[in-house]
Amino acid sequence: MKTLSDKNRFIFLILFVAIIVRIGIFFGALSDDTFGILRFDEIYYHDLAFQWANGDFSGPEGAFIMSPLWSALLALIYATVGDSIIWTLLLQQFLGIVSTIFIFLIARQIMPIKWAFWTGILYTFIGPVLFYETVFSPDTLVTTTLIASTWSILVWKENFSQQKAALAGFIIGSAILARPSALLLLLGVATIVAVTLLRNKSEQKNYKNWLSLAIFLFCAGLVVSPVTIRNKMHGDPVLVTTGGPLNLYIGNGPNADGTWRPPDGWQFGIEEEEEVPEKQELIRQRLALQRFLQQVYDQQLQ
Repeated sequence: MKTLSDKNRFIFLILFVAIIVRIGIFFGALSDDTFGILRFDEIYYHDLAFQWANGDFSGPEGAFIMSPLWSALLALIYATVGDSIIWTLLLQQFLGIVSTIFIFLIARQIMPIKWAFWTGILYTFIGPVLFYETVFSPDTLVTTTLIASTWSILVWKENFSQQKAALAGFIIGSAILARPSALLLLLGVATIVAVTLLRNKSEQKNYKNWLSLAIFLFCAGLVVSPVTIRNKMHGDPVLVTTGGPLNLYIGNGPNADGTWRPPDGWQFGIEEEEEVPEKQELIRQRLALQRFLQQVYDQQLQ
């Protein structure tokens, strides 16, 4: 009982610190002159979420280019509480707090509780983590789902419970929808578990452990499959997204220079011939911002 009490006390302390830090980050972001200006990937997510929130589920054409889970979360927010970018910022802060708790729970699995507490506190102040909580891209969602996946795997490892296997599968499936490269985590964990069972003669014929592994893979696939089916129905047999080759080209194409820049001729889903009058001015502003940032990149290279 004493350990449980200590655990709860440490969680509340970490929550308190994490919330105080996020309050500061929240108001700091609001005071930034560039707050609310969407850039590159952010435009794709916002436009798709706005489209879904208004009941139009036809887009995008073909397979998803980027994380469908992030657009879906944004669409849920826009449809329920409004499309103010402030709500998205609050979502980012909430996900950051959740990540902090999961960091503590992971550390608690592998080290003394006091060390786990300080690990959670230190994570609360990591600069890149706090920065991406103010960027309207899925990076914070990716971090949260991957950290939660790590926790679920450690919990499942304790006794190969089928219920915990299902939980781990659902969480890793969500991580794949947030960042498809998390598929490597799924395959890696499944391979390690299978090899471990095969090497242990006493476990080779233990069907419950093999069933637990099958449930893990099934639940992950169950989460991902609607996106795969949707992509196939739109003409592209793609598991989740097609953004990987694009990023590979940006980093290794003929214009690659170590900095990120949009590929020539790519407008991030924004067409200059947009026919919706009320969006024309916003589109002009976004295209002007893209051209300005492109000029800044070019000047830095000279």
